Amino acid sequence: VTYHTKGLILNNQDAGEADVLVTILSEDWGKIYLYAQGIRKVESKLRGHIQPLLLSRFSFVATRSRWRDSGVEGIANGFRLTGADVIEYFPAIRRHFAALALTRVSGLLVESLLLEKVSDPILFQYFQSYINLVDQAPHESKKSTLLFLSKLMVHLGYELKTDSCMLCSKKEALRYLSGEAGGVVCASCSWGFKDAFLFPFHTLAAQPAVAANAGAYTFKLSEADADEALKALFHFMSWMCHTPLPSFQVIFGSGTMDRRETKEFLSFYG
Repeated sequence: VTYHTKGLILNNQDAGEADVLVTILSEDWGKIYLYAQGIRKVESKLRGHIQPLLLSRFSFVATRSRWRDSGVEGIANGFRLTGADVIEYFPAIRRHFAALALTRVSGLLVESLLLEKVSDPILFQYFQSYINLVDQAPHESKKSTLLFLSKLMVHLGYELKTDSCMLCSKKEALRYLSGEAGGVVCASCSWGFKDAFLFPFHTLAAQPAVAANAGAYTFKLSEADADEALKALFHFMSWMCHTPLPSFQVIFGSGTMDRRETKEFLSFYG
């Protein structure tokens, strides 16, 4: 039986000499892994259809093997890719370094937080709307990413408790977010955690309620507040799902990179 679904590619990992393990967030199946045999060969017609952050229509078949010898982290769920057609390429994201980095890291967090084969049409719509929004306005990618991550945490049941410190229950000076502490901590308690990052709770608390399809303009944040909030959320969610994330220099730095940094960026973000 051949299955068909629409999905956004979250990640891919090389396997063996010419194979690739593709992670997609699908409209019908949730997160699934598709094993693409021989796709890295020069003559493969599907090479350009499995890059991260493509919206494609996939065809795949179920197999008995779970690819235990694939040589990559994670195990595919017995699905082998047989076809892929690109629906949307999102060209503006690929021309903007910071937008590409933010959407790729967000995709990795989605991959790490979800279980396999658990259908979630609402989350699929959230992620697709987020990618569309960034593609339409890549210069607003930080605010769009902050909006998406906030909705993602609430949707998955990780909504932050922001009315008191996780450790001492103090209600004042709530300025930091720590994964090791499990959430929001006050200035006094933050000294005990190396992963405690400043988080602009005072600014976010003043923002109006947002709808699922709200745009980046909903968050009227300064660039500095957006940077602080994203750094804290990225590190908190990285700790939460035990997923090491790459350097954020391209996102929060000067926007320019030397030859070594460019090579590192391209090797990861693809």
